[in-house]
Formats: sequence, structure tokens, C-alpha cells
Amino acid sequence: MIDQLGEILVPEILGHIETWIPTCRAMLTAYGEVSRTLVHNDFRLDNMFFDGDELVLLDWQTIGRGDGLGDLCPFLAGNFKSELRRIHETDLLRLYHHTITEMGAGFPEFDDLLTSYRISLNFWLTQWCFALVSTGDDASQRGREMFERAIVRLADAARQHESWELTGDHSWRPRL
Repeated sequence: MIDQLGEILVPEILGHIETWIPTCRAMLTAYGEVSRTLVHNDFRLDNMFFDGDELVLLDWQTIGRGDGLGDLCPFLAGNFKSELRRIHETDLLRLYHHTITEMGAGFPEFDDLLTSYRISLNFWLTQWCFALVSTGDDASQRGREMFERAIVRLADAARQHESWELTGDHSWRPRL
């Protein structure tokens, strides 16, 4: 991974990823204990189409269960240019929090949602790095560029939110 992505990720981020990878299994186990939401797990603009006001999602091959941030995190941090994400991210997270709270679901406290979001940044950055490296030469130029954009954007969000502070601490459980 370092050989292939060293040019697009700063050494600081690569070091954090190396520290985080061995803790990934524990993180997934911890999240599996509290995951109650169906998630698409590939919530990219490429997989979204609109039929009037209705959203239609394609490409359900990575469907799973999670806490909702399995879709929200890669959507916000992977799809949008970092500058745009930084401007609107907090408002969008608060809107998401308000919406799911009104539905009687999710995180009663915004801080719990934000902590889960920060942990999800670690997972999704590593997931996208792995996806790019594992496709190797089989990735199309368009696919490679898409992965690289998402990785750079997720790395920026992880750095901004100091998500690495949460590496290895899987005792935290959100109040749901």
C-alpha cells in the first residue's frame, strides 16, 4: 500500500493507517455489537440517481449492517472536495442527527454521532486504500482516479477531525 499510495498520502497519514490496521478487527467486532441499521456501504454519487424527488441507489453488493455512518461518512468525506466538505459538514451532520432523532432512531446525543463519524473515517480511509491497492492494474483509469480522490479527501477529513486519537479504543459504545 505504501508503495502504491505513498505519492498521494503524506507520511503522517500512512503511519496512522499502519497503526490502525491491526485494530480494525476489534473495531468491526465492537461495531457489530451495536449495529442496527441497514447500510449500503458504497454511498458514492456514482451509485445515486434521482427519479424526480426520489433517490434510487444502485450497486448493493456491499450491503451490510452498521450505525448509519457506514453510508454518511464515505458520502460526506469521499464525495465532496475537502473545501466544500469543511464548509457544510457540521451542518449536514447536525441535519442527519436531527432527522434520525425525529424518527426515534440513531444517536440521542450529537457528540456520540460525531465520535462514531471520527471512528468511521479511520475505517473508510483504510477501506478505500485497500480497495485501490487490491484492484492493482485491473482498475480502469477512471476507477483509479475515483479511488485516489476519495482517499485524499478521507485523509483530509481524518486529519481535520484527529480521528487517529481513537485508534485502538474500541470500548466506546454509542448511546443508541
